[in-house]
Amino acid sequence: MQATKIKGGPLEVGALWPEGSDNFKAVQRVGDNLTKQFPGTQLTYTFSNTKARPQLELRWKSGDPLDVDNIFNGANTSSYHWVEEGQLKNLTDTLKTTKRSDYDGKTWEDSIMPLFRSFAQLKGQYYAVPDQAIVLGLYYNKKMFDQYGLKPPATWDDLIQVSAALKAKGVDPIAVTGTNNGYMGMWWDYLLEREVGTQAVMDVAWGNKKAADNPGFLRAAKKLEQLVGDGDFLKGFEGTDFTAAQTEFFRGKAGMILMGSWLVGEMKQSIPADFQIGIVPFPTVPGGQGDQKGVFGTVFQWSAADKSKNPELAVEYLRTLTSKEEQTTRAKDLGFISPYEGVPTPASIPGLDSMLKDAANASLTYYYYGIIFDKQRADAWYLPVTHLYFKSVKAEQMVQEIDTNLTRLRGQ
Repeated sequence: MQATKIKGGPLEVGALWPEGSDNFKAVQRVGDNLTKQFPGTQLTYTFSNTKARPQLELRWKSGDPLDVDNIFNGANTSSYHWVEEGQLKNLTDTLKTTKRSDYDGKTWEDSIMPLFRSFAQLKGQYYAVPDQAIVLGLYYNKKMFDQYGLKPPATWDDLIQVSAALKAKGVDPIAVTGTNNGYMGMWWDYLLEREVGTQAVMDVAWGNKKAADNPGFLRAAKKLEQLVGDGDFLKGFEGTDFTAAQTEFFRGKAGMILMGSWLVGEMKQSIPADFQIGIVPFPTVPGGQGDQKGVFGTVFQWSAADKSKNPELAVEYLRTLTSKEEQTTRAKDLGFISPYEGVPTPASIPGLDSMLKDAANASLTYYYYGIIFDKQRADAWYLPVTHLYFKSVKAEQMVQEIDTNLTRLRGQ
Protein backbone atom coordinates (compact mmCIF):
# COMPACT_ATOMS: atom_id res chain seq x y z
CA MET A 1 0.00 0.00 0.00
CA GLN A 2 1.38 3.42 -0.90
CA ALA A 3 1.48 5.72 2.07
CA THR A 4 0.75 8.72 -0.19
CA LYS A 5 -2.76 7.37 -0.82
CA ILE A 6 -3.60 7.14 2.86
CA LYS A 7 -5.46 10.00 4.47
CA GLY A 8 -5.64 10.71 8.16
CA GLY A 9 -8.95 10.48 9.96
CA PRO A 10 -10.73 8.78 12.84
CA LEU A 11 -9.78 5.16 13.56
CA GLU A 12 -11.24 2.97 16.32
CA VAL A 13 -9.00 0.09 17.34
CA GLY A 14 -9.72 -2.80 19.68
CA ALA A 15 -7.38 -3.28 22.66
CA LEU A 16 -7.16 -6.61 24.47
CA TRP A 17 -5.47 -5.09 27.51
CA PRO A 18 -6.52 -2.49 30.09
CA GLU A 19 -5.41 1.10 29.74
CA GLY A 20 -2.08 1.78 31.43
CA SER A 21 -0.71 -1.74 31.06
CA ASP A 22 2.53 -2.39 29.16
CA ASN A 23 0.56 -4.22 26.48
CA PHE A 24 -1.81 -1.29 26.07
CA LYS A 25 1.14 1.09 25.71
CA ALA A 26 2.35 -1.07 22.82
CA VAL A 27 -1.06 -0.65 21.14
CA GLN A 28 -0.79 3.10 21.61
CA ARG A 29 2.71 3.11 20.15
CA VAL A 30 1.36 1.82 16.84
CA GLY A 31 -1.35 4.47 16.84
CA ASP A 32 1.14 7.23 17.66
CA ASN A 33 3.19 6.17 14.65
CA LEU A 34 0.18 6.62 12.38
CA THR A 35 -0.70 9.97 13.97
CA LYS A 36 2.77 11.30 13.13
CA GLN A 37 2.72 9.88 9.60
CA PHE A 38 -0.75 10.91 8.55
CA PRO A 39 -1.94 14.34 9.76
CA GLY A 40 -5.51 14.36 10.98
CA THR A 41 -5.41 10.81 12.31
CA GLN A 42 -7.36 10.42 15.54
CA LEU A 43 -7.12 7.10 17.38
CA THR A 44 -9.75 5.73 19.74
CA TYR A 45 -8.89 2.58 21.71
CA THR A 46 -11.80 0.39 22.81
CA PHE A 47 -11.37 -2.52 25.22
CA SER A 48 -12.17 -5.64 23.23
CA ASN A 49 -11.37 -8.60 25.46
CA THR A 50 -13.79 -11.33 26.58
CA LYS A 51 -16.15 -9.34 28.81
CA ALA A 52 -16.55 -6.63 26.19
CA ARG A 53 -17.26 -8.96 23.27
CA PRO A 54 -21.08 -9.22 23.54
CA GLN A 55 -21.52 -5.45 23.39
CA LEU A 56 -18.99 -5.05 20.58
CA GLU A 57 -20.59 -7.79 18.51
CA LEU A 58 -23.92 -6.00 18.81
CA ARG A 59 -22.21 -2.95 17.35
CA TRP A 60 -20.89 -5.01 14.44
CA LYS A 61 -24.35 -6.41 13.76
CA SER A 62 -25.90 -2.95 13.84
CA GLY A 63 -23.43 -1.57 11.28
CA ASP A 64 -21.17 0.31 13.71
CA PRO A 65 -18.04 -1.89 13.87
CA LEU A 66 -14.61 -1.11 15.22
CA ASP A 67 -12.27 -0.29 12.35
CA VAL A 68 -9.76 -2.84 13.65
CA ASP A 69 -10.86 -5.71 15.86
CA ASN A 70 -9.82 -9.21 16.97
CA ILE A 71 -13.01 -10.83 15.72
CA PHE A 72 -11.91 -13.64 13.39
CA ASN A 73 -9.85 -16.80 13.83
CA GLY A 74 -9.58 -19.35 11.03
CA ALA A 75 -9.45 -22.17 13.58
CA ASN A 76 -12.63 -21.06 15.33
CA THR A 77 -15.72 -21.99 13.31
CA SER A 78 -17.92 -19.75 15.44
CA SER A 79 -16.21 -16.72 13.90
CA TYR A 80 -16.84 -17.72 10.27
CA HIS A 81 -20.20 -15.98 10.10
CA TRP A 82 -18.48 -12.58 10.16
CA VAL A 83 -16.89 -13.49 6.83
CA GLU A 84 -20.07 -15.04 5.43
CA GLU A 85 -22.01 -11.88 6.32
CA GLY A 86 -19.48 -9.70 4.48
CA GLN A 87 -18.39 -7.89 7.64
CA LEU A 88 -14.63 -8.27 7.19
CA LYS A 89 -12.33 -6.80 4.58
CA ASN A 90 -10.79 -9.47 2.33
CA LEU A 91 -7.04 -8.89 2.75
CA THR A 92 -5.85 -11.59 0.35
CA ASP A 93 -4.68 -9.35 -2.49
CA THR A 94 -3.05 -6.97 -0.02
CA LEU A 95 -1.08 -9.74 1.68
CA LYS A 96 -0.06 -11.38 -1.59
CA THR A 97 1.08 -8.22 -3.36
CA THR A 98 2.42 -5.91 -0.64
CA LYS A 99 6.22 -6.09 -0.51
CA ARG A 100 7.75 -5.72 2.95
CA SER A 101 11.17 -4.04 2.91
CA ASP A 102 11.50 -4.82 6.61
CA TYR A 103 11.19 -8.53 5.78
CA ASP A 104 13.85 -8.57 3.04
CA GLY A 105 11.39 -7.71 0.27
CA LYS A 106 9.07 -10.65 0.92
CA THR A 107 5.38 -10.23 0.38
CA TRP A 108 3.31 -9.67 3.49
CA GLU A 109 2.01 -13.24 3.16
CA ASP A 110 5.49 -14.75 2.83
CA SER A 111 6.70 -12.84 5.88
CA ILE A 112 4.23 -14.86 7.99
CA MET A 113 5.61 -18.17 9.26
CA PRO A 114 3.73 -21.03 7.49
CA LEU A 115 2.84 -22.63 10.84
CA PHE A 116 0.53 -19.70 11.63
CA ARG A 117 -0.98 -18.68 8.27
CA SER A 118 -4.11 -20.86 8.38
CA PHE A 119 -5.33 -19.04 11.50
CA ALA A 120 -5.83 -15.89 9.39
CA GLN A 121 -7.65 -17.63 6.53
CA LEU A 122 -10.98 -19.08 5.52
CA LYS A 123 -11.10 -21.16 2.33
CA GLY A 124 -7.69 -19.85 1.31
CA GLN A 125 -8.67 -16.19 1.69
CA TYR A 126 -7.16 -13.87 4.31
CA TYR A 127 -9.54 -11.99 6.58
CA ALA A 128 -7.04 -11.12 9.30
CA VAL A 129 -3.33 -10.62 9.90
CA PRO A 130 -1.56 -12.44 12.74
CA ASP A 131 0.05 -10.41 15.50
CA GLN A 132 0.93 -12.67 18.43
CA ALA A 133 1.28 -16.45 18.52
CA ILE A 134 0.48 -18.59 21.55
CA VAL A 135 1.88 -22.09 22.06
CA LEU A 136 1.39 -24.46 24.98
CA GLY A 137 4.57 -26.06 26.24
CA LEU A 138 6.10 -27.77 29.27
CA TYR A 139 8.03 -25.23 31.32
CA TYR A 140 10.64 -26.42 33.78
CA ASN A 141 12.87 -24.92 36.47
CA LYS A 142 16.21 -25.09 34.65
CA LYS A 143 18.29 -24.11 37.65
CA MET A 144 16.65 -26.85 39.73
CA PHE A 145 17.03 -29.45 36.99
CA ASP A 146 20.73 -28.60 36.59
CA GLN A 147 21.23 -28.76 40.35
CA TYR A 148 19.74 -32.26 40.52
CA GLY A 149 21.32 -33.49 37.30
CA LEU A 150 17.98 -33.87 35.53
CA LYS A 151 17.10 -33.41 31.88
CA PRO A 152 13.70 -32.10 30.80
CA PRO A 153 11.46 -35.01 29.76
CA ALA A 154 11.34 -35.87 26.07
CA THR A 155 9.15 -38.99 26.40
CA TRP A 156 6.36 -40.06 28.73
CA ASP A 157 8.69 -42.50 30.51
CA ASP A 158 11.13 -39.61 31.01
CA LEU A 159 8.35 -37.60 32.64
CA ILE A 160 7.56 -40.39 35.09
CA GLN A 161 11.25 -40.80 35.98
CA VAL A 162 11.86 -37.07 36.38
CA SER A 163 8.76 -36.78 38.57
CA ALA A 164 10.03 -39.57 40.82
CA ALA A 165 13.43 -37.88 41.10
CA LEU A 166 11.86 -34.53 42.05
CA LYS A 167 9.67 -36.16 44.71
CA ALA A 168 12.77 -37.80 46.17
CA LYS A 169 14.17 -34.27 46.62
CA GLY A 170 10.97 -33.08 48.32
CA VAL A 171 9.73 -31.13 45.28
CA ASP A 172 6.26 -31.51 43.80
CA PRO A 173 6.83 -32.44 40.14
CA ILE A 174 4.02 -30.54 38.40
CA ALA A 175 2.22 -27.30 39.27
CA VAL A 176 -1.45 -27.27 38.28
CA THR A 177 -4.57 -25.45 39.40
CA GLY A 178 -7.60 -27.36 40.60
CA THR A 179 -9.92 -24.38 40.09
CA ASN A 180 -9.67 -24.09 36.30
CA ASN A 181 -11.02 -27.03 34.28
CA GLY A 182 -9.28 -25.96 31.09
CA TYR A 183 -5.84 -25.77 32.70
CA MET A 184 -6.28 -29.25 34.15
CA GLY A 185 -7.57 -30.35 30.76
CA MET A 186 -4.34 -29.31 29.02
CA TRP A 187 -2.77 -32.57 30.16
CA TRP A 188 -5.70 -34.60 28.83
CA ASP A 189 -5.74 -32.74 25.52
CA TYR A 190 -2.02 -33.17 24.90
CA LEU A 191 -2.11 -36.85 25.82
CA LEU A 192 -4.88 -37.35 23.29
CA GLU A 193 -2.89 -35.50 20.64
CA ARG A 194 -0.07 -38.01 21.17
CA GLU A 195 -2.29 -41.12 21.54
CA VAL A 196 -4.96 -40.61 18.86
CA GLY A 197 -4.33 -37.32 17.02
CA THR A 198 -6.42 -34.22 16.40
CA GLN A 199 -8.91 -35.64 13.91
CA ALA A 200 -9.84 -38.56 16.17
CA VAL A 201 -10.52 -36.09 18.99
CA MET A 202 -12.59 -33.81 16.76
CA ASP A 203 -14.64 -36.82 15.62
CA VAL A 204 -15.62 -37.40 19.24
CA ALA A 205 -15.77 -33.89 20.69
CA TRP A 206 -17.49 -32.27 17.70
CA GLY A 207 -18.77 -35.29 15.77
CA ASN A 208 -20.73 -38.43 16.59
CA LYS A 209 -18.06 -40.97 17.47
CA LYS A 210 -17.53 -42.34 20.97
CA ALA A 211 -14.31 -42.12 22.94
CA ALA A 212 -14.81 -45.61 24.32
CA ASP A 213 -14.63 -47.06 20.80
CA ASN A 214 -11.03 -45.85 20.37
CA PRO A 215 -8.58 -47.56 22.79
CA GLY A 216 -6.27 -44.56 22.60
CA PHE A 217 -8.66 -42.49 24.72
CA LEU A 218 -8.45 -44.96 27.56
CA ARG A 219 -4.66 -45.16 27.24
CA ALA A 220 -4.49 -41.38 27.56
CA ALA A 221 -6.86 -41.43 30.55
CA LYS A 222 -4.76 -44.08 32.29
CA LYS A 223 -1.61 -42.01 31.85
CA LEU A 224 -3.33 -39.03 33.43
CA GLU A 225 -4.62 -41.30 36.18
CA GLN A 226 -1.03 -42.44 36.78
CA LEU A 227 0.11 -38.87 37.45
CA VAL A 228 -2.76 -38.36 39.87
CA GLY A 229 -2.18 -41.70 41.62
CA ASP A 230 1.56 -41.15 41.93
CA GLY A 231 1.01 -37.76 43.58
CA ASP A 232 2.85 -35.89 40.83
CA PHE A 233 0.73 -32.75 41.01
CA LEU A 234 1.23 -29.84 43.40
CA LYS A 235 0.13 -30.64 46.94
CA GLY A 236 -3.16 -28.89 47.63
CA PHE A 237 -3.72 -28.13 43.94
CA GLU A 238 -7.41 -28.88 44.40
CA GLY A 239 -7.98 -25.50 46.05
CA THR A 240 -5.16 -23.54 44.40
CA ASP A 241 -6.12 -21.00 41.75
CA PHE A 242 -4.06 -20.59 38.60
CA THR A 243 -2.10 -17.51 39.74
CA ALA A 244 -1.12 -19.22 42.99
CA ALA A 245 -0.14 -22.41 41.14
CA GLN A 246 2.08 -20.42 38.78
CA THR A 247 3.58 -18.56 41.74
CA GLU A 248 4.42 -21.88 43.44
CA PHE A 249 6.29 -22.94 40.30
CA PHE A 250 8.37 -19.76 40.33
CA ARG A 251 8.99 -20.18 44.07
CA GLY A 252 10.59 -23.56 43.38
CA LYS A 253 7.82 -25.57 45.01
CA ALA A 254 7.19 -27.45 41.75
CA GLY A 255 9.57 -28.43 39.00
CA MET A 256 7.33 -28.17 35.92
CA ILE A 257 4.16 -26.55 34.65
CA LEU A 258 2.23 -27.06 31.41
CA MET A 259 1.13 -23.62 30.30
CA GLY A 260 0.73 -21.18 27.44
CA SER A 261 3.52 -18.91 26.28
CA TRP A 262 1.79 -16.06 28.08
CA LEU A 263 3.20 -17.43 31.36
CA VAL A 264 6.39 -15.37 31.63
CA GLY A 265 4.79 -12.10 30.54
CA GLU A 266 1.81 -12.65 32.82
CA MET A 267 3.96 -13.45 35.86
CA LYS A 268 6.99 -11.23 35.26
CA GLN A 269 6.36 -9.18 38.41
CA SER A 270 6.47 -12.38 40.50
CA ILE A 271 9.48 -14.13 38.96
CA PRO A 272 12.62 -14.06 41.16
CA ALA A 273 15.59 -12.37 39.52
CA ASP A 274 17.70 -15.54 39.66
CA PHE A 275 15.01 -17.88 38.32
CA GLN A 276 16.07 -19.80 35.20
CA ILE A 277 13.24 -21.09 33.06
CA GLY A 278 13.22 -23.53 30.16
CA ILE A 279 10.55 -24.87 27.85
CA VAL A 280 10.24 -28.12 25.90
CA PRO A 281 7.48 -29.74 23.85
CA PHE A 282 4.97 -31.98 25.58
CA PRO A 283 6.56 -35.45 25.93
CA THR A 284 6.14 -37.93 23.11
CA VAL A 285 4.24 -41.16 23.72
CA PRO A 286 6.09 -44.03 22.01
CA GLY A 287 3.55 -46.24 20.28
CA GLY A 288 0.96 -43.48 20.22
CA GLN A 289 -1.06 -43.18 17.03
CA GLY A 290 -1.24 -39.38 17.10
CA ASP A 291 1.09 -36.52 16.20
CA GLN A 292 4.23 -36.77 18.34
CA LYS A 293 5.42 -33.29 17.36
CA GLY A 294 2.08 -31.51 17.25
CA VAL A 295 1.70 -28.33 19.29
CA PHE A 296 -1.34 -26.61 20.75
CA GLY A 297 -1.78 -22.89 20.39
CA THR A 298 -3.49 -20.07 18.61
CA VAL A 299 -2.79 -16.71 17.04
CA PHE A 300 -4.10 -13.35 18.17
CA GLN A 301 -4.89 -11.48 15.01
CA TRP A 302 -6.67 -8.44 13.75
CA SER A 303 -9.23 -7.80 11.04
CA ALA A 304 -10.34 -4.63 9.32
CA ALA A 305 -14.05 -3.92 9.06
CA ASP A 306 -15.37 -3.95 5.52
CA LYS A 307 -17.52 -0.97 6.52
CA SER A 308 -14.63 0.95 8.07
CA LYS A 309 -14.92 4.69 7.57
CA ASN A 310 -11.21 4.76 6.77
CA PRO A 311 -10.25 1.33 5.33
CA GLU A 312 -6.84 2.36 3.96
CA LEU A 313 -5.79 3.73 7.34
CA ALA A 314 -7.10 0.56 9.04
CA VAL A 315 -4.91 -1.62 6.80
CA GLU A 316 -1.95 0.67 7.40
CA TYR A 317 -2.48 0.19 11.13
CA LEU A 318 -2.24 -3.57 10.55
CA ARG A 319 0.93 -3.15 8.48
CA THR A 320 2.57 -1.01 11.16
CA LEU A 321 1.49 -3.42 13.89
CA THR A 322 3.17 -6.29 12.04
CA SER A 323 6.36 -4.43 11.09
CA LYS A 324 9.57 -6.19 12.02
CA GLU A 325 10.53 -3.32 14.32
CA GLU A 326 7.26 -3.45 16.24
CA GLN A 327 7.20 -7.25 16.39
CA THR A 328 10.80 -7.36 17.65
CA THR A 329 10.05 -4.77 20.33
CA ARG A 330 7.03 -6.75 21.52
CA ALA A 331 9.00 -9.99 21.64
CA LYS A 332 11.72 -8.30 23.70
CA ASP A 333 9.63 -6.19 26.06
CA LEU A 334 6.43 -8.24 26.42
CA GLY A 335 7.58 -11.80 25.81
CA PHE A 336 5.34 -12.14 22.73
CA ILE A 337 5.95 -14.86 20.17
CA SER A 338 5.92 -13.25 16.76
CA PRO A 339 4.39 -15.25 13.88
CA TYR A 340 6.70 -13.39 11.46
CA GLU A 341 9.88 -14.65 9.84
CA GLY A 342 13.16 -13.42 11.28
CA VAL A 343 11.77 -11.95 14.50
CA PRO A 344 13.70 -13.38 17.48
CA THR A 345 11.82 -15.42 20.04
CA PRO A 346 11.66 -13.84 23.52
CA ALA A 347 14.99 -14.16 25.31
CA SER A 348 12.98 -14.61 28.51
CA ILE A 349 11.91 -18.11 27.36
CA PRO A 350 15.09 -20.10 26.57
CA GLY A 351 14.34 -23.16 24.48
CA LEU A 352 11.33 -21.68 22.74
CA ASP A 353 13.22 -21.17 19.50
CA SER A 354 14.16 -24.87 19.35
CA MET A 355 10.60 -25.87 20.19
CA LEU A 356 9.19 -23.81 17.32
CA LYS A 357 11.78 -25.13 14.88
CA ASP A 358 10.87 -28.71 15.83
CA ALA A 359 7.20 -27.90 15.23
CA ALA A 360 7.78 -26.14 11.90
CA ASN A 361 6.76 -29.21 9.91
CA ALA A 362 4.18 -30.39 12.43
CA SER A 363 0.63 -29.25 13.11
CA LEU A 364 -0.53 -26.36 15.26
CA THR A 365 -3.85 -27.42 16.74
CA TYR A 366 -6.26 -24.80 18.07
CA TYR A 367 -5.81 -24.93 21.82
CA TYR A 368 -8.37 -26.92 23.77
CA TYR A 369 -9.52 -28.19 20.34
CA GLY A 370 -11.77 -25.10 20.47
CA ILE A 371 -13.91 -26.89 23.07
CA ILE A 372 -13.33 -24.39 25.87
CA PHE A 373 -15.20 -21.68 23.93
CA ASP A 374 -18.45 -23.68 23.92
CA LYS A 375 -19.66 -23.71 27.54
CA GLN A 376 -21.86 -26.78 27.32
CA ARG A 377 -19.29 -28.77 25.34
CA ALA A 378 -16.51 -27.68 27.69
CA ASP A 379 -18.47 -28.94 30.70
CA ALA A 380 -19.18 -32.23 28.93
CA TRP A 381 -15.52 -32.65 28.07
CA TYR A 382 -13.59 -31.24 31.01
CA LEU A 383 -15.74 -31.91 34.08
CA PRO A 384 -15.06 -35.67 33.88
CA VAL A 385 -11.35 -34.82 33.68
CA THR A 386 -11.57 -32.83 36.91
CA HIS A 387 -13.34 -35.78 38.51
CA LEU A 388 -10.30 -37.90 37.66
CA TYR A 389 -7.95 -35.29 39.14
CA PHE A 390 -10.06 -35.26 42.28
CA LYS A 391 -10.06 -39.11 42.39
CA SER A 392 -13.83 -39.43 42.28
CA VAL A 393 -13.68 -41.56 39.12
CA LYS A 394 -11.24 -43.96 37.49
CA ALA A 395 -9.92 -43.71 33.93
CA GLU A 396 -12.59 -46.01 32.47
CA GLN A 397 -15.34 -44.07 34.21
CA MET A 398 -13.95 -40.76 32.97
CA VAL A 399 -14.07 -41.89 29.33
CA GLN A 400 -17.59 -43.23 29.77
CA GLU A 401 -18.70 -40.02 31.47
CA ILE A 402 -17.41 -37.96 28.54
CA ASP A 403 -19.33 -40.16 26.09
CA THR A 404 -22.50 -39.91 28.16
CA ASN A 405 -22.23 -36.12 28.40
CA LEU A 406 -21.59 -35.68 24.68
CA THR A 407 -24.43 -38.02 23.74
CA ARG A 408 -26.79 -35.94 25.86
CA LEU A 409 -25.46 -32.73 24.30
CA ARG A 410 -25.99 -34.04 20.76
CA GLY A 411 -29.58 -34.87 21.60
CA GLN A 412 -30.49 -31.38 22.72
